[in-house]
Amino acid sequence: MKKTRYFFALATLFLAFSCAKERGGYVEQTTTGNNVRYLKTPNPFYRLSKVDAFLSSDPGKYIDIYSPSDYSISLSASRSTPIDKPVYGYSQGLNHNIVVTGTRGFVPDVMPYTVTFDGANLDKSVTRAETTNDYSALFGKDVTLSLKRAATRSSETGAGNELAQGGLTASLYIPQEIEILLPAITGKDGLYPLCYYDGFVMQWNADPHNLNGIIVVVEWMGTMMFGYDHPEMYMRKTVHIADDNGTATLEASVFDDIPDTALCHLTIARGAIENKLVDDEYSVKIMAESHVSLPFILIRNICDKQ
Repeated sequence: MKKTRYFFALATLFLAFSCAKERGGYVEQTTTGNNVRYLKTPNPFYRLSKVDAFLSSDPGKYIDIYSPSDYSISLSASRSTPIDKPVYGYSQGLNHNIVVTGTRGFVPDVMPYTVTFDGANLDKSVTRAETTNDYSALFGKDVTLSLKRAATRSSETGAGNELAQGGLTASLYIPQEIEILLPAITGKDGLYPLCYYDGFVMQWNADPHNLNGIIVVVEWMGTMMFGYDHPEMYMRKTVHIADDNGTATLEASVFDDIPDTALCHLTIARGAIENKLVDDEYSVKIMAESHVSLPFILIRNICDKQ
């Protein structure tokens, strides 16, 4: 199942091919005049391995996903298509970008805190898990997050005496699980809708309490519905929409250089992210998000019947 565990990319690459139609790895360029002439040349653009573009000037709160921390806590709800049931995931543990301060030289591999959401311990034994548990009750509300450090024995107070060593209690609003409402998909027969690139209107279930906006990702992995595929090609365009009001029209630039009849994926996501300093010692990144994807066929050229 396709997973989307990212929110956005920060590199931008723009390549333009005016008046061009992609056909089986070649570009057909037309020249107007007394006669229409076709020039067939190899298309080196589709031999590139990766194009990653973030098209918004301000990613908002989601930029904090890149801030360094010692540990991370993540809760997610994902759907591969709008008609699938959500799959919930939870992870906690050592983060990749550790902060080392002058007060300590290392960070323990295991986070020294027990984590609960509204009193529930989501992960008691493993650091990463996809679960059949239903965590839907944690979305669309203010959740009390508690980090409690395990009690340890102290030689200063004598054997058998235990000291609780701090922790953190915080409130976090986790946005509602996001759903795609338009393009409207009601069953398997509705998957892979034909979507015109200019004036692409999308709708989702609005969350007026979500102040972070949503993230929209359009991906093309080189697959074509007609003509030759481009297996070496990967393209991702990402947009931050600040207002979670339930509707937006994507700019045509989101689909720049993605050819006609390309099989694409639209993913929309929203969530909450906070960085907390616990006991003036460990930094903990807290993330909770939901996302849903929709495969669609991009249409650029609409031909009228003669």
